[in-house]
Amino acid sequence: MRRRYQAIPATLCLGLYLIALLLPAANPYAADRRTGSLRGYEAFQVGWNASITWRKWDIDVAMLTIGWLANPLILVGIASLAASRRRSAALVAATAALLQLGLLGRYHEIVLDQPGYWCWVMCSVSIFGCSALTAGNAAPERGPFG
Repeated sequence: MRRRYQAIPATLCLGLYLIALLLPAANPYAADRRTGSLRGYEAFQVGWNASITWRKWDIDVAMLTIGWLANPLILVGIASLAASRRRSAALVAATAALLQLGLLGRYHEIVLDQPGYWCWVMCSVSIFGCSALTAGNAAPERGPFG
């Protein structure tokens, strides 16, 4: 029965991540950056394409690649949270949040009014928060991060 309650925070964080994929997010390549928004899943594709495109390397490609790396970290954090690996979940969530917030330095004018970006960031913050709030209830961790 305790195992089911451990999956609830992870399920809520996964739901938040999926919602972020459906909400409007920024498009750094749009001609008009204020109105050229994409859905979150399209922004995910832009970041992925930037990370595998080595022909045209510039600061935008580097920033999008670094920011995109938060996505697998979020999924690892959700899995760690579901497996009661609280310290591991907190570590990867904090790293993901730093990568996400690092995008503000270059793209602050286009992401401030995009709910998909903020929902994406809140996913990492939620994983970290759930890890911290439930840390007292978890069994001791073993492994490379715990």
